[in-house]
Amino acid sequence: MRRVVVTGLGAITPLGVGVRRTWTRLINNECGIVSVADLEPQARWKELTSTVSGLVPSGDGEGRWRASDWVNANEQRRMSKFTQYAIAASDMALRDSGWEPKNAEQQEATGVCLGSGIGNLDEIYETSLVHHQDGYKKVSPLFVPKILINMAAGHVAMKYSFQGPNHTATTACTTGAHSIGDAARFITMGDADVMVAGGSESCIHPLTFAGFGRARSLSTAYNDNPTASCRPFDAGRNGFVVSEGAAVVVLEELEHAKARGAHIYAEIKGYGCSGDAHHMTAPREDGHGAYLAMKKALRSAGIKPSQVDYINAHATATHVGDVAETSAIKRIMLGEEGHQKESDVTVSSTKGAVGHLLGAAGAIEALFCILAIHEGVVPATLNLQKPDVGAAFNFVPNEAQEKTDPRVHDDNTSSASHPALPRPFTPNFSTEHTLTMSLACETCRTQARTVLRAAMRAGASRAAAPTTRNFLPPAAAVTRRHFSNTSSRSLLKGIGKSMAEPYRVLGATEQLFKASAKAADYHITEKERKDDQVQLAEDGEEIGHSLNPDSPWHHGMSLNNLKESVPC
Repeated sequence: MRRVVVTGLGAITPLGVGVRRTWTRLINNECGIVSVADLEPQARWKELTSTVSGLVPSGDGEGRWRASDWVNANEQRRMSKFTQYAIAASDMALRDSGWEPKNAEQQEATGVCLGSGIGNLDEIYETSLVHHQDGYKKVSPLFVPKILINMAAGHVAMKYSFQGPNHTATTACTTGAHSIGDAARFITMGDADVMVAGGSESCIHPLTFAGFGRARSLSTAYNDNPTASCRPFDAGRNGFVVSEGAAVVVLEELEHAKARGAHIYAEIKGYGCSGDAHHMTAPREDGHGAYLAMKKALRSAGIKPSQVDYINAHATATHVGDVAETSAIKRIMLGEEGHQKESDVTVSSTKGAVGHLLGAAGAIEALFCILAIHEGVVPATLNLQKPDVGAAFNFVPNEAQEKTDPRVHDDNTSSASHPALPRPFTPNFSTEHTLTMSLACETCRTQARTVLRAAMRAGASRAAAPTTRNFLPPAAAVTRRHFSNTSSRSLLKGIGKSMAEPYRVLGATEQLFKASAKAADYHITEKERKDDQVQLAEDGEEIGHSLNPDSPWHHGMSLNNLKESVPC
């Protein structure tokens, strides 16, 4: 069977524009949720019961959204914001992957699978008013093309001349997860070699909040304290927070990625779908549908529940949803072939930091799992003071946790007592209770960890490590322990070719090269050494790098073997 790997990442979130900025703020326990009470028209916003939202920061400055950075003025006129976000995130992911089809054969083998849950509600609302007030002739001919959900995938395909499968999922909160899972299946079945997949959403409009508010779904108790408003698993939770953004991954057939020397983040191992067949908005209290989705995903991946070391939960901070999901996780993780104790199960929800991105939620949480693999850091569940969902899991309350010292086994699994995210995954559910889970499994081998430990024993430190503005978090924003581990990881380039080929090392000292190569029993050729050595200027910026300097993760390091992540 054809294997599917992840070779590129792109993200736009309430924490910022770009993968690096989003991830750095996330693992430093920051929150992107703000007040929308003063947005225009104020009369419509101020009457709402919930006035908090995860807005993508806009304007000038690093990590802020400016449409002109990604699409020209004419394109902006023809596109909804969710489409613009999709184009920007796709561009980031494609640059990161280094995939640029040069001929018709490559273009025909590259497809797009992008979706949105709601799309352009603002355009529908405004056009409805115009039509009601001024009649037929005032309706823009661009109205329908701007509101169609499939236009995000269509515009990305047209921009890059991708002529492979062009597919759109629109399944509410599971949209991003379905997009990635479906795209992986296109590759597995031989319909494409490369797929651009993910979700995008931008429906920050009073009508959105009015609809969810009337359904009593939104957080209403923390309008004066936005960063405390989304509280997954907490006794004080009272609803979710509407957010916007996009997340895109580049999926690729394994041999195709290896042949072009692509950097491989993870491998998609399993994908499971189910339905509650229960209620229009509420899940079954026992979480049975969620349990079925997770069971199917684990079965298709060939993974036992006991081998899962981290779950990025859907956990939107609703009373019923969080309890049902916890019940499903407990049933699958503590059942047959599961963990021995509840405390062995690590579960966190990143919605406390970014809110609920709706159609992009599954995609961004898949991306967070993949980055957790690389960093060895589990993102926190913010605002968790008193869990009340009936489980004693490790919910990673309020501060990210490092998982950087796994116990390596010959069978490529990790001990539960030494979790290093070898197999994280994340379930994803929608209001209609379509249930989806897909897993990503990293393709590095045990030697990668040996190289890392040798690097750290050789005295790799912040001073010795190559500095890069794109990979390392700001020095002031992280703990000394975290920075040391991250710096050590930045010395090594992630697995980018075959699992059997030599690991290429980014240089700091000759001693580190030799120690790392000896520890992993690999021979590093002189050509590889010259290709990958980084020369540092006085200001710490790298020059002469063999990788694309614009890639937000060109110093990405694959740490652990066979790790699964799933869009939530």
